[in-house]
Amino acid sequence: MKAIKKISGDILLILYVLQRKRRTIEGESISFNRNMNDKDDLEYTEIGRILLSATNSRIADIYNVFNYLFEKRFINFDIIHDSENYTYTNIRVTANGTDIIEGIERGEKEKQEIHINFNIKLADSVNLESLIKNEVGSLIKASLI
Repeated sequence: MKAIKKISGDILLILYVLQRKRRTIEGESISFNRNMNDKDDLEYTEIGRILLSATNSRIADIYNVFNYLFEKRFINFDIIHDSENYTYTNIRVTANGTDIIEGIERGEKEKQEIHINFNIKLADSVNLESLIKNEVGSLIKASLI
């Protein structure tokens, strides 16, 4: 089982790529049923399908990752909840999220921040493009992003 921190790094990169590619992902939403056992709501949206693919359909991992990234202030979203579902809307990568991803090109301290927050060990020669390719490249090749 992958650690939540590692999955969080991958999902933050996915959201970053989506936001850069589309200009915004704020119109996107994802829904979780309270029992975390029904992926139909996640499969309803493109972003939900991408996240399911990135986590091997582990709904609880997606939910926990979103909360981790929100609490660390790497992403932001609005929460709507009712008796059956949690729906996250207006999803976006924050300035902190962008800083931690793009910061890897500044130096060792910034690379260490990625390792501390996401358990992603970076080579000295890594740049933004190679980070994305190495961490979420299979999703990009599968044309999900």
